[in-house]
Amino acid sequence: MTGSISPKFFKISVRSLYSIWSNGMLSINIGWMNDNERTIGIRNDFLSALEKIKELEIPESSQKLNFVNISVDKWCLVVDDFIRTVQNLINK
Repeated sequence: MTGSISPKFFKISVRSLYSIWSNGMLSINIGWMNDNERTIGIRNDFLSALEKIKELEIPESSQKLNFVNISVDKWCLVVDDFIRTVQNLINK
């Protein structure tokens, strides 16, 4: 059994941008970020920024997915870049 933490940034969405699972998996919650046109735009900006972090290996077709799952061995190497990306979205 696994649990998760899914922080919410209400300035962006009523739903969480991502979830971190107890097994180390990072899930980008693409399908949840559809509150309104503004949130969809933020979602697209978020995905574009994450695609620039090569180690995350975000698929080009990610906007059509509900979730992108990234194993801990990949995202832990670039956790500072990931945090900075989230902070940039919040501060927009």
